[in-house]
Amino acid sequence: MHDKHIGRLTIVATLHSAAAVMMVTFVTIKGDSHMSELQLQNFLPYLLSRAAAISSNQLAQINRRAYGLTVPEWRTPATLEQFGEMTAKEIGAHSLMHKTKVSRAAASFTRRRWWKRRTDETDRRIEHLTLAQLGLRAYDSLRTEMLLAEERMLSRLSHSERRLVLQGVSLLEQALEVREFRSSTKAAPMSP
Repeated sequence: MHDKHIGRLTIVATLHSAAAVMMVTFVTIKGDSHMSELQLQNFLPYLLSRAAAISSNQLAQINRRAYGLTVPEWRTPATLEQFGEMTAKEIGAHSLMHKTKVSRAAASFTRRRWWKRRTDETDRRIEHLTLAQLGLRAYDSLRTEMLLAEERMLSRLSHSERRLVLQGVSLLEQALEVREFRSSTKAAPMSP
């Protein structure tokens, strides 16, 4: 497919369902005649939702099998490992999860002794969370399995296609005004 930049630039996702890989390509649409028809196979929100559901389900199976974790429960240690100490609100902002989902994950991790809590000095309602040794060991094992799963998802793509997928998703997030997250403890931006 050609990368022509004439007219309106639209991101189109093609789902390779067997590999659960979303391949993002850029095409130019001339005019808006396509706006009168809704065909799911060409409807970006539908394609993204399918790709996200398939990949999320594959990861959920790994997480459930290894540790009995829900999606919010595996996103939470991943976020903490990347950014260090954070509040539930910061974890939710980074991972686009509601605070109650993060709170449920917190309760699960407290039972498992996977993290440490530190009460905020200025506002005692706020707790700062970090992964404890048990949580770090569990997450190290989980991260390895998740990276292997990602590699399987992307295995049918060339390196340049993989780069295009990540760039396309990043551009789409920018177009949808998804804000970069910056932790108060680390100033590193969220990476794709």
